[in-house]
Amino acid sequence: YQRRCDLHFRALKKQLDLGAIGQLKMIKSCSRDNPVPPMEYLRTSGGIFQDMLIHDFDMQDWLSGGQVPEFVLAVGHCYDPEIQKMNDLDIVAVMLKYSSGLVTMVDTCRDAAYGYDQRVEAFGSKGMLTAKNEMTSSVELATVDGHLMPPAKWSFPERYDHAYLVELSEFVAMLSAGPDSDAHRLEQKETLRHPRIVRTAWAAELSWRLGRQVRLSEDLDALQREVSGGKSHV
Repeated sequence: YQRRCDLHFRALKKQLDLGAIGQLKMIKSCSRDNPVPPMEYLRTSGGIFQDMLIHDFDMQDWLSGGQVPEFVLAVGHCYDPEIQKMNDLDIVAVMLKYSSGLVTMVDTCRDAAYGYDQRVEAFGSKGMLTAKNEMTSSVELATVDGHLMPPAKWSFPERYDHAYLVELSEFVAMLSAGPDSDAHRLEQKETLRHPRIVRTAWAAELSWRLGRQVRLSEDLDALQREVSGGKSHV
């Protein structure tokens, strides 16, 4: 989950934790990949919910302070015939509701013609925080013909090159500090989020397949058997 190491998202999280926008009411994220991943990869990726959207659910978990959604509703479509053969989607919108009143939403797509697109907006009682998409430069050309913006980063290796370095350096530092360090204890605490994030992604996929809202308190194994004709979720 390298997005937690991105400098823009960390700056947004810091302001959020400082109470800059008051009570958090809504989180909106946009996650559009580019280019379409190889079909060989997609066949073993686990699908768009477990491969792509799970990163957005992790961001929502992080920004909300670990809140667990009450229910999730997902809709989507598949435009690519090869992906459709995998019984998967290539464009999805998801909405989640929390007991605190928080509402979160995310739109995701397997490709975006203009480049890699990652944005987050947090809305609260006192204002809004926005992390915009990262471009190849900050230079904007303005002439009598209008304004010309630089293109977006091509794909995730370019967009998150710095985040991956931060993630790796912090991991090495944690190992060097040893199992009794604060860094190691914090990492142990953070890993406890993984089961709830995987469950959220699973519930979102079931919502799409069942065509209805799914509560996180429901028996997801039973719903999976309903979807897959008696087969349990793995």
